[in-house]
Amino acid sequence: MRSLLQLTANVNVADVEGIVYLASPKPTFGTKLARRMIGRARKLFPRAGVIAAGDLFTSNEDWLKRWPFTLGAFAGLAFFSEADGTVGLGVCKEVADAQALDLPVVFLDDEGGVFDAFDLVPHDARSARRFARVVAG
Repeated sequence: MRSLLQLTANVNVADVEGIVYLASPKPTFGTKLARRMIGRARKLFPRAGVIAAGDLFTSNEDWLKRWPFTLGAFAGLAFFSEADGTVGLGVCKEVADAQALDLPVVFLDDEGGVFDAFDLVPHDARSARRFARVVAG
């Protein structure tokens, strides 16, 4: 299986201080899943504030314009996928950019798992919305 991005780290989420960015696919913004993941992230990062993508950016255009300048303000990045395990091109870029800056990055699955080792593999029917599948562990 070819990987678009592979991350293997040793992240102690309890040690992260500052602001943690919670990345997620745009279709999850404002959903019950997003609210649950925001709550989980706040508990996982007790010494950090958590800001969700859906609360920070108003549109794709806003994200494209501000993301490069906003990234430097974050102490870490957590992300989650849609229920089927997919993420779009934007989340893949956010994860790759955070990794390039050596920020701690973790994937939160829907069952309570927290993974600092994961692969982003190409989606079979790749589009901007369904760009990759997250393979945790």
